[in-house]
Amino acid sequence: MKRTPLYAALMTLTLPLHAATIDVDNSQQLISKVSRANCGDNITIAPGQYNDINFTARQWCTDEQPLTISALTPGSVSFTGTTDITLAGSFITLSGIHFQQGDRSERADLITLDGQHNTVSNSKFSDI
Repeated sequence: MKRTPLYAALMTLTLPLHAATIDVDNSQQLISKVSRANCGDNITIAPGQYNDINFTARQWCTDEQPLTISALTPGSVSFTGTTDITLAGSFITLSGIHFQQGDRSERADLITLDGQHNTVSNSKFSDI
């Protein structure tokens, strides 16, 4: 049987995606890993203070394979300074972050939710 490119493309859609747990411990890693994350991945942020976080998560995930970006321990991660985060796909969750000591410039919105079923949960906002 001759396989066409369409057949090959459809077969890849039915294969289960491999979810990964991705540990990050600095701002550059976080920004880089979010831009390359796949649906089903869990990005875990080590405790600490992260300054001037700016990223866009633009993955179109599903309820069965969401993208999760979370603090290793809720509340142990602080985002400070000029923070501009956009969740612009679907089924993306940002969780356990303490947003504090923010610098609200005209270009930084703190968090923008665009798309479908994106959430920010178990987070704290103070002095922003």
